[in-house]
Amino acid sequence: TGIQIYSELYREDLCLLAAELIEQERDCPTPIDPVK
Repeated sequence: TGIQIYSELYREDLCLLAAELIEQERDCPTPIDPVK
């Protein structure tokens, strides 16, 4: 499961803002430890 965020050229600030809002609303999965 993943989310792709897109913005127009030179508007990376909108991507970062969207990512911040998504992280606030959704639980972010933790990476799997490949050693275990």
